[in-house]
Amino acid sequence: MILLFCGRMKPFKYPFILAVLCCSFFACKKSDNKNTPHSAITIQGFLLDDFNGNYLGQNGPADSDWLFRPGLSTAEMALFNFDTQLSLDNTTMTTIPYNVAAFPNPSSVAQIYDFSCYDSNVIKLVIVDSNLNVLKKTAIKWGSGGRPGGKTVQIDLSDKLLFPDHSSRRAYFSYSAKDHPDYKAGYGDIRICYGTAVSGCF
Repeated sequence: MILLFCGRMKPFKYPFILAVLCCSFFACKKSDNKNTPHSAITIQGFLLDDFNGNYLGQNGPADSDWLFRPGLSTAEMALFNFDTQLSLDNTTMTTIPYNVAAFPNPSSVAQIYDFSCYDSNVIKLVIVDSNLNVLKKTAIKWGSGGRPGGKTVQIDLSDKLLFPDHSSRRAYFSYSAKDHPDYKAGYGDIRICYGTAVSGCF
């Protein structure tokens, strides 16, 4: 309609009106772009493991999944601000002997997370979508009295509304000790897939 109206006008006869109409048109376009939803995070690059935790390969860019990251954003660190109902008494900052592992990945109805530490810690796990909406969260208290030990946690992924087939999610994890909340944190990306072949999951 704007083009038709402008076409009937004599050149340069109403430059002010033409300018207002054109500015309004482009302002609307800019507003539409601004209101387009964008992901808070980009979920890509998956470390692939079988049901026993054996490495199968990598899909997408290798971006330090399941390692500790010192540079998580304020919004990401805020995911750990929930009441674990676990005491930090008798916990201490300690060495983490092994990387966090999640398997199988891709996964369908359940996934196992493997954590380790040398001394007592509270470990938090939060699973989110690409907009940092929390889908699952849990926490455990673990420690092994100065010896490296591991603990596994199984997470139910069977809710297809939260974890639809061929969707991607991110799992954030942190270690906390008395006076040192979330002193180690990181994440790994997971893929939900109900197929039997990993190649058909992406």
